[in-house]
Amino acid sequence: SGNYSIYWSGANQYNTISFDFRPDKDLSVLKDEDYVFDCMVKCNIPNTGFDIRFIDSKTSAEDHPWRMGFKVNKMVFDNTWQNLRIPLKNFIEFGS
Repeated sequence: SGNYSIYWSGANQYNTISFDFRPDKDLSVLKDEDYVFDCMVKCNIPNTGFDIRFIDSKTSAEDHPWRMGFKVNKMVFDNTWQNLRIPLKNFIEFGS
């Protein structure tokens, strides 16, 4: 518990910050139960855009990999902390 942040600069296209949540879960269940992705974002480059992607593995024979994402490109970045809150139902298929 506590307040933490990740400082990242000089990122090129296709660079990533990755988190691996254990145990693997079927994220479609969270989408169906109206969960949201929620974090604080601060950026000093006004027209910066980025993708948020969740990729889970198959948890059963009936489960298909969940490769959903959301493109963040309409925030006004002004070097202040802003709340980014996206319902998982707003994520779309990005493919593999």
